[in-house]
Amino acid sequence: MDYLSDLTKEEYFNLEKVNYFNSLKLKKTDIRNGYVLPVIDLEISKTSGPIFGAGGVVNENGEYVVDSGQYAYNMRDRVSGKYNFDNTKVKYVHKTVIYMNYFIHQWGHFLIDVIARLWYAIENPDIPIVYTCKKGETDKIKGNYLELLELLGISKSRLILINEVTKFDHIIIPDSSILPGKYYTKEYLNLFSIIHSKCCQDCIPNKKIYCSRTMLKTNKEDGENYIEKIYNENGYSSVYLEKLNLKEQIILLNSSKEIAMISGTLPHNLLFVRSNPNVTIINKTYRPNIHQFLINSITNANVKFVDAYVAPLPVLYGRGPFLIRITQEFKQYSDDMHFNSTHLKVNTKLAIFDKLKYYLRWGYYYKWYIIKHHPVEEGGFDIPIAAIRDEYIKIQNN
Repeated sequence: MDYLSDLTKEEYFNLEKVNYFNSLKLKKTDIRNGYVLPVIDLEISKTSGPIFGAGGVVNENGEYVVDSGQYAYNMRDRVSGKYNFDNTKVKYVHKTVIYMNYFIHQWGHFLIDVIARLWYAIENPDIPIVYTCKKGETDKIKGNYLELLELLGISKSRLILINEVTKFDHIIIPDSSILPGKYYTKEYLNLFSIIHSKCCQDCIPNKKIYCSRTMLKTNKEDGENYIEKIYNENGYSSVYLEKLNLKEQIILLNSSKEIAMISGTLPHNLLFVRSNPNVTIINKTYRPNIHQFLINSITNANVKFVDAYVAPLPVLYGRGPFLIRITQEFKQYSDDMHFNSTHLKVNTKLAIFDKLKYYLRWGYYYKWYIIKHHPVEEGGFDIPIAAIRDEYIKIQNN
């Protein structure tokens, strides 16, 4: 049972009933004497178009290889399109390589948008793998990102970072095993099954945990402490996944019978879970994280959503700002869970200071949208601003 406001209840119902599995037969595209393009920023990406810019693979005739783009369904694409370069002055490497993708240095994007071509790399362990970063920069895969690849059997020595336009004898572009927002394939599922099998032979689900974001320096959420205290008072231990290596995270999640966390990147880690826990995802915004519904269909966790936000203005999922509060929906959920807490009081009416801080942050985050007179939207699931404002006013007047 989900605990949702009227603003999004129907939308969640429709997203939850979608079958995201696709039996698509994956293939590869072979490009001879092609070019790998690191990503460059595009002016349009500040408000629309591909989020991270142009890049991918161009063939020897200078034509963009569409299959090398990083796309999404009902939301903005990640990377796509070519740009001009002098092909007489590029680096030439006489090798056959597998094109991985642009390395998006953000954990949720890495799981959803970066590793989806690796099914082919696992089947062909002797071929080097190329990945890109922003042109002229050096953003190497390391830390938990590298640990994930190593758990898949891909060593650091196979990886080649491309930060300048580079020509290769033969570029192999495997099909993506997932189209975010639309479908995943058995090859994508297998990536996480491999990792789980290497980490969780002895996992016994007996913990109750709250995955907290309160220690993150780049925290975009205001008010998570209200939620965290309630869980702590009801037997849930706070954990900070960013302080653990990947294997430790996977073991912890698969050793838990009850898991609660704020919506966003944290619940994407359910991709690694096979232990059938009960999971509560606490919504920090009216905008559904479209990826999460696909992820929930992969994991065997029992997932429920609970609204715990106040939204004065439209926001983007990756940008915020977010106001987390004890809502009527969260109060009903807590009552049904038989929670007891001194903090369990509805607090959705905003004080003047909270409003001022929110509007200042919102103006800073969306200054380009204001300058360009562009609406704050990102795909097929945008809610009209009038509906957002009506819901906010209703909450403030209750």
